[in-house]
Parts: sequence; C-alpha cells; structure tokens
Amino acid sequence: MAKFKVIFDPALDRMLLQHTEFISRVSVPAAERFLDEFEAVIQRLSENPYQFPSCDDPNLADTYRKAVFAKWYKMIFSVEDDTVYVDAVVDGRQSTI
Repeated sequence: MAKFKVIFDPALDRMLLQHTEFISRVSVPAAERFLDEFEAVIQRLSENPYQFPSCDDPNLADTYRKAVFAKWYKMIFSVEDDTVYVDAVVDGRQSTI
C-alpha cells in the first residue's frame, strides 16, 4: 500500500515525451525500458521517497531530492508531509541538477 501520494508537475508530460522520442530514435526497446524504469521509480517514491539522496546542487539540496534511473536520467522531486511533488525529469548528461 502506498504511503505517499505522488503529484506530477504539468510540464512533466512534455519532458517525458521529449526524452522518450529522443531515446526511441536510437532504440525502441530502450525507450520502453526508460518508461518501465520511470514507473518503477514512481512506485518506489510512493513507498518511501527518503530512500533517494538530496540533489547535488547546494542550492537545491535543502528542498529537492533526485532519483537516478535508466542510466542517465534524474527525477527531481520534493517531499512535503505525505506528498511527493515530481517537478522534472532531466538528462543527467546535460544537467548539473
């Protein structure tokens, strides 16, 4: 049973679509793995978001955490009470978050 409610930023759909389209140009199975791993991280967030470390950026570390998945991608989120707010999915090769 989920202990935490997971809420997505409205822009997250666009981010996921961009990443999935980029990956699928190289490999459709890799794009499918990306989405599977994304869903697995969401499940883990609903169980215990505190299992993931704080962001590396000192400006974000007090508020945001990150979950690395699909080798290069980072999910950036914050936790408030029993709610997890997922704000972004970024390509870790292009971002310092």
